[in-house]
This record gives sequence, structure tokens and C-alpha cells, in this order.
Amino acid sequence: MLSVNPVYAADEEPAAENEVEAEEEQELEDPFYTFVDEKCDFKVWFPEEPYPKRLCSREGSKFNLQATKECMRVHSYSTYFEPNTTIDVTISCAPAAPEMLAQYDERTMKHFAGAMADQHYLRDASFRYQDKGTARVGSISGTGMTGEQRTIYVGEVWAGPTSTLTIEAQLIGPRAREADKVFNQILKSVTVKPVEEEPAF
Repeated sequence: MLSVNPVYAADEEPAAENEVEAEEEQELEDPFYTFVDEKCDFKVWFPEEPYPKRLCSREGSKFNLQATKECMRVHSYSTYFEPNTTIDVTISCAPAAPEMLAQYDERTMKHFAGAMADQHYLRDASFRYQDKGTARVGSISGTGMTGEQRTIYVGEVWAGPTSTLTIEAQLIGPRAREADKVFNQILKSVTVKPVEEEPAF
């Protein structure tokens, strides 16, 4: 069941997504790598370059309303922090026709969010929807388990004029200050690319 309540980890501290809001004025560090795809409406900051891989599944493109293929290209980023904390982030961007943006309304986004929550067996799942004009965003956050480790999960679907971006981020293990910081920065960094003006002739 989805709610609009804030998510809390087992130690009753606010989850990473809520910390993003509290740190809105904090500037990101100079990015080592910014994920930018010429066919994607969005860009994402990473401390290091994420590695590409091909994901084949009957549900591989379930967050793109136009998707028909079972395989899709994704980019993954993973890093480890002492004493035993891991960040795992997977992003994918798929093309979409301009008229599709209107179909990514709150009801549709909540459906996608529910699928994410069910897939990761989230507790206290919290859904949020935003219409940013040039993009619509549906996000789900909650806590779960990865093996025997507590996990904070944030999943987002960004629908833009010509593409949809899906980002799934997990903070696995005990809370660590530096890990929290990087986790928040990656999620906060997702933005719509500025539209390039065509040269005048």
C-alpha cells in the first residue's frame, strides 16, 4: 500500500530522499562524470562513469508506455563505503513520442511506482508526483532488505518531451555520512537538459 508519509530507516532517522530536500541549497561537488545521452531529455551526475549493460527481460521496458522490445540498454553505478555500505544505482533512458508526455499523469506514475514497490518488497512506501512543465516525475521511496542488510530504496520515472528516464537507487547497509551524501547528490542531480537552439540562417 502506498502512502504520502515520509520514510524512516530502522534507526528512525529520515530516509535519504527526505535529506535531499533539506539540502536543496547545498551545491554539488564538481562532477567527475555527467551521464548525458543525445537521445535523452535528461542528465544525471555521478562520481564516476557508470558502466553500460544490456538488460533483457519481459519487464525490462515496463516504465515506457511505447516500449515493445524485451531488451534495453541500462547504465549502472556501484560504490562501497566503510564500514559496510553500498550504493547501487541503475538508470535507463528510452525514446518516446512527444504526445506520450500527456499520458504520464499521476495515476500512471502511481501505477509504475506500485510496481517498483512490489518488486523490492518495500515497507512504508511513499509516493510523490510532480509536474515540472517540461517533465513529469513519479517517485517511490521506502525501506526493505537486501539479503540481511537494511536498504533504503528510491525509484523515479521522469517523462520528458521525447524520452523517459528511469532511475533506481539503493543505499544498502548501515548509514554512513559520505554514502548518504553521494546517494543524495545523485538523486538531486537529475535535471532536464536545456533545449539547444537551432542556428539561424
